Amino acid sequence: MENQQTEQPKTTTHNLVFDRQMRIEGWNQDALSQQVVLCLGVGGLGSCVAINLVRLGVKKVILVDYDKVDTHNLNRQMLFGKEDVGKSKVEQAMKNIEMHNVGGTIVEGHDIDAVKCWNKIVKLAEECTAVFNMIDWGENFDVAVQSLCLNLKIPFIMGGTFSASLSVDAFSGKGKPCFLCVTDGIKKEIIEKLMPEKIKEYENIDFIPKDNNPVGQSNVYLCSTCSNFMTSMFINHVFNDPSLEAPKRVLFYINSFESVTFPAETNPDCPFCNSLKE
Repeated sequence: MENQQTEQPKTTTHNLVFDRQMRIEGWNQDALSQQVVLCLGVGGLGSCVAINLVRLGVKKVILVDYDKVDTHNLNRQMLFGKEDVGKSKVEQAMKNIEMHNVGGTIVEGHDIDAVKCWNKIVKLAEECTAVFNMIDWGENFDVAVQSLCLNLKIPFIMGGTFSASLSVDAFSGKGKPCFLCVTDGIKKEIIEKLMPEKIKEYENIDFIPKDNNPVGQSNVYLCSTCSNFMTSMFINHVFNDPSLEAPKRVLFYINSFESVTFPAETNPDCPFCNSLKE
């Protein structure tokens, strides 16, 4: 029997940069290079996700944040150093990410409050193929972003960390199930305002309450692990692997290395899912 060799990509400067990932079986660099990704938040998760995306060679990354770099950010927010303290996160992220931008990804930044400037978030999302939600506002905001992604039929990926645990949610944009299916406690009047058919109408969504979150407990390896999980779920979607793309939630305990992965189940009473056209 003849030995069969995988055809190697043509040698170009671009392909040389991504040579080692293009050798992975099933890798689709062409599909990856067409992705336009919205990163909501450039903190502990957003920094690492943005670095991952440019080093993977996506077409464009759009960064959104309105915060300034604080000293307590420096232990885990990998795009910032001491000289960035007190400066705009977005502006410094755009500057510092260039050393990671090995493939010529377009990087765009917006120093805006996503809640108060929701109409601008809508416009940005309309040109995107995926959204990473990493803004620590609370579940009401998360539901709003999921609603927008359902309206646009693009994947919604989010993560969270606390102490020694992380969670990642990924939903394909096709609906059924969606993030609201696995989320309790959102008031009916808020859901009614955030329905997918209404979500693009608002200039701001400051009618949604903010969660009373505790002061964060996190470190660099917790944030980077969560970000890598999120990026992996994005890759599964881009490469259209049905065995990997199914909506799911992952819980990982970083000290014990225990993990729980389970598919998200459709809530038959979910207002979002029931509003979607087949």
